[in-house]
Amino acid sequence: MFDWLSQNRVDVTVINVVTPYRASTSSVGLMLDTIGDSDVTTIALLNRTFGPREDDWILWYGDTRLDIAESESRGRLLERGGIELQIPALRTSIPVLLDLTSETFSYALASNASSLKAAHMKQYLRTWLREMDLALRPIEGALGL
Repeated sequence: MFDWLSQNRVDVTVINVVTPYRASTSSVGLMLDTIGDSDVTTIALLNRTFGPREDDWILWYGDTRLDIAESESRGRLLERGGIELQIPALRTSIPVLLDLTSETFSYALASNASSLKAAHMKQYLRTWLREMDLALRPIEGALGL
């Protein structure tokens, strides 16, 4: 499929949202196995909600104190020129409330939204969305923006 897309001049970007857990870090390797040698932009987004501190990511970055090597998947991603970005942590209560009312992030900021009734919650979401925008700027081209 990737070869066909390349032959038809379709740029492909594959994004893998990663948490500090082994299954998630290993999924980057599975993504790379699936892509093979195809000309595909690969991006790993480290979701800081699941690990706000750098030392939470011991399976991804490794930890010499604990004798844990850097993730093989991370090494492969970087070797092939993949991009690694960190996305800011989002307070868990925000997506929980949005899920409860089936509202989108954008709609939750509207005056008639029912999910985020408190002004400070809406302000928190606005701030997080600005931080996300800044975090994703390096990959705007890969996303076609």
